[in-house]
Amino acid sequence: MWLLTYPTTKLVREVAGLTVSQLILDHPIDLVDQCVLRPLFLPLLRFSLPPPSPATVSDGIAFISTENELDACISALKCTTHHFKTYGGYMKLEHEYRHVGMLLGPVPPAPVLEALVPVFRPLVYLDAFARARSLSFTSSQESVLFVQQLPSAASRLASCVLPSSAPLRPSLCPDDCATPRHSTSQVVYCAGGSGGVGLRQDQPHDDNVIIDNVIDAIVDLLGQPQLDDQNNVVVGELFSHLLTTYMHVKTSSHFEPSNDRSKSSDTGSMRLLLRLTEDLGPAVLRSGVLVLQCLVTVLSMYTNQDADATGDNEADDDDDDMDVLSVGLSMATTIVQAGAAARSADEEALLTQMLVPLEQLARHPKAPIAEMASDLCLHILARSADDHKQDVMTAAQSFAEMLDRSKADLQSAQVPLRARGLARLTRWIRRRQPVDNVEALVALCVHHLADADSYVYLAAVQALAGLGDVYADKTIPLLLDALAQDATYSVEQRIKLSEALLFTARRCGDVMPKYGRAFVFGYLRCIRSRKLPNDANEIEEATLRASCLSNLAEVCGLLHWAISPYITDVVGCVRGILETERLATDAHIALRRGAVFVLYNMLQLMGRDILEAVPDAMTPIYRLLKMEASTEKDAVCRFHAENSVKALDTIMRGELFNVGQASSSRPGGLPSLIFLNQDER
Repeated sequence: MWLLTYPTTKLVREVAGLTVSQLILDHPIDLVDQCVLRPLFLPLLRFSLPPPSPATVSDGIAFISTENELDACISALKCTTHHFKTYGGYMKLEHEYRHVGMLLGPVPPAPVLEALVPVFRPLVYLDAFARARSLSFTSSQESVLFVQQLPSAASRLASCVLPSSAPLRPSLCPDDCATPRHSTSQVVYCAGGSGGVGLRQDQPHDDNVIIDNVIDAIVDLLGQPQLDDQNNVVVGELFSHLLTTYMHVKTSSHFEPSNDRSKSSDTGSMRLLLRLTEDLGPAVLRSGVLVLQCLVTVLSMYTNQDADATGDNEADDDDDDMDVLSVGLSMATTIVQAGAAARSADEEALLTQMLVPLEQLARHPKAPIAEMASDLCLHILARSADDHKQDVMTAAQSFAEMLDRSKADLQSAQVPLRARGLARLTRWIRRRQPVDNVEALVALCVHHLADADSYVYLAAVQALAGLGDVYADKTIPLLLDALAQDATYSVEQRIKLSEALLFTARRCGDVMPKYGRAFVFGYLRCIRSRKLPNDANEIEEATLRASCLSNLAEVCGLLHWAISPYITDVVGCVRGILETERLATDAHIALRRGAVFVLYNMLQLMGRDILEAVPDAMTPIYRLLKMEASTEKDAVCRFHAENSVKALDTIMRGELFNVGQASSSRPGGLPSLIFLNQDER
């Protein structure tokens, strides 16, 4: 092994390197570690090991590995794979690089690469230290070669920004590391005294400074000309890996408390992600498969988040989530609509995989997100239609022609064609093209709410919501009337109609009070419609009524102050359900859950404004919630009732002690809790 580390003839060094590589291929890795790799690379590997005891420090100084020892490791690493370059016909590269690493030339066998992986992290940190100190000593070429040929290069680079490294193979660890030692110090690189680099034991440094240097080294490494190849997708793979890691951390942060170490890890990964985007943007987007994989990751992770997660910064997090989702959906829509018509099998598979999170996002409470997700679903499904690229809406096309073509597609047994028909309708509506017959369009969309394919009926929901947005005065009464027609439409269609109405209400914005009466009494009419107890469809009817209760709760929150004229009817309906639907059947339980949720959601959406908006209704609301919290046997009902009482208690304490609200902002400057002391007569 001394032939690899000491100056000798070129031929002898090449033969020695070939011998070491052949030993790696022919013998068990544990034996190779103990007899070859550990003696050769231990000074470099000590960077990833705990600090040794003072008795093992080299030269009796503070060095753990001296400058000469590290130079010998780098020389051995050059020779270990030097033969691949020489005997593979790549002699011209010898003069091109001063440091000849292990991966230039033909790809070494996988066992050789994997055996030398433990030296990768020390090499990256060595290069980062040398760059930060402007030292001539550098291992960048060895790192470039790892990145060029190592199959797991992306994950190895990502692990470099973590504060701690993965444990080495036990067979690489020396005997003095067999027993764990608890030490407050760490192993760091330092100047070697002769222009090189050594290793010494020191007190912990600021991880952020070290990670910043490592990120600079990684970005510079990935920007090397040797890696600027259209077939090299390491940058894209690293970006996808970091994005996946970030999304996993973000979605799991609601459930697991994080410590300082994990926060540092997350910050390092995020900083590297941003640097890759800023400095190597074209390389990140080099592969269409990787771009689509990133989008699938983003959409999937957000759809898997717990909807009930709460926290002080939840509102800010929700805004960030909406921004990321909007950008992701916009990118995916651009790729599908304006990108290449013919895509590889891998890209088509990822587009199909994207349908799963898109179906969930089509039910998102935020109308813009649901709209984009539904449209994207339709466009992906319509890709398989033979002539979908020829389906271009021209200015000369009339509403009747568009409607006839859409009806023809919607009568097809193929899902892509039905999706194309609804996509055409939705596109016409969103572009605010003239609609000569709103009633016919509403009837057509309502009919397809019963479609067996979820993508189609969700698109029909969005088409109805679009009609309600553009032609609100005509569409909203039509939808509310259809919701009450139990003889004409099935329960399933009416439930989806209720969902379409809710999307329309969300789109109304500031003009919502104009339609407040229609929405409130339309939902109340459906909720109060009660079948006989022996009806075979009682559970379906109860599901519809519970769905309308849930949607009514959100409508009350959207109306805010404008709910005041109708609050007596809402509270009366809730009270009637809680007092009469007391059986332990699934139907009655579903109704009680919906009724309690109305009160709970009103408190959540209106907050302290509810005291001024509906002061006369607060006493019956409070008593209903207290009764339900103390007598209800269903766990879900009791949960909502108890949380509603807690929310009301928080609101009242804030009002009583004037927390977060000046008295001048209340009518008359008086606290609103005086109604709690009013006696009922």
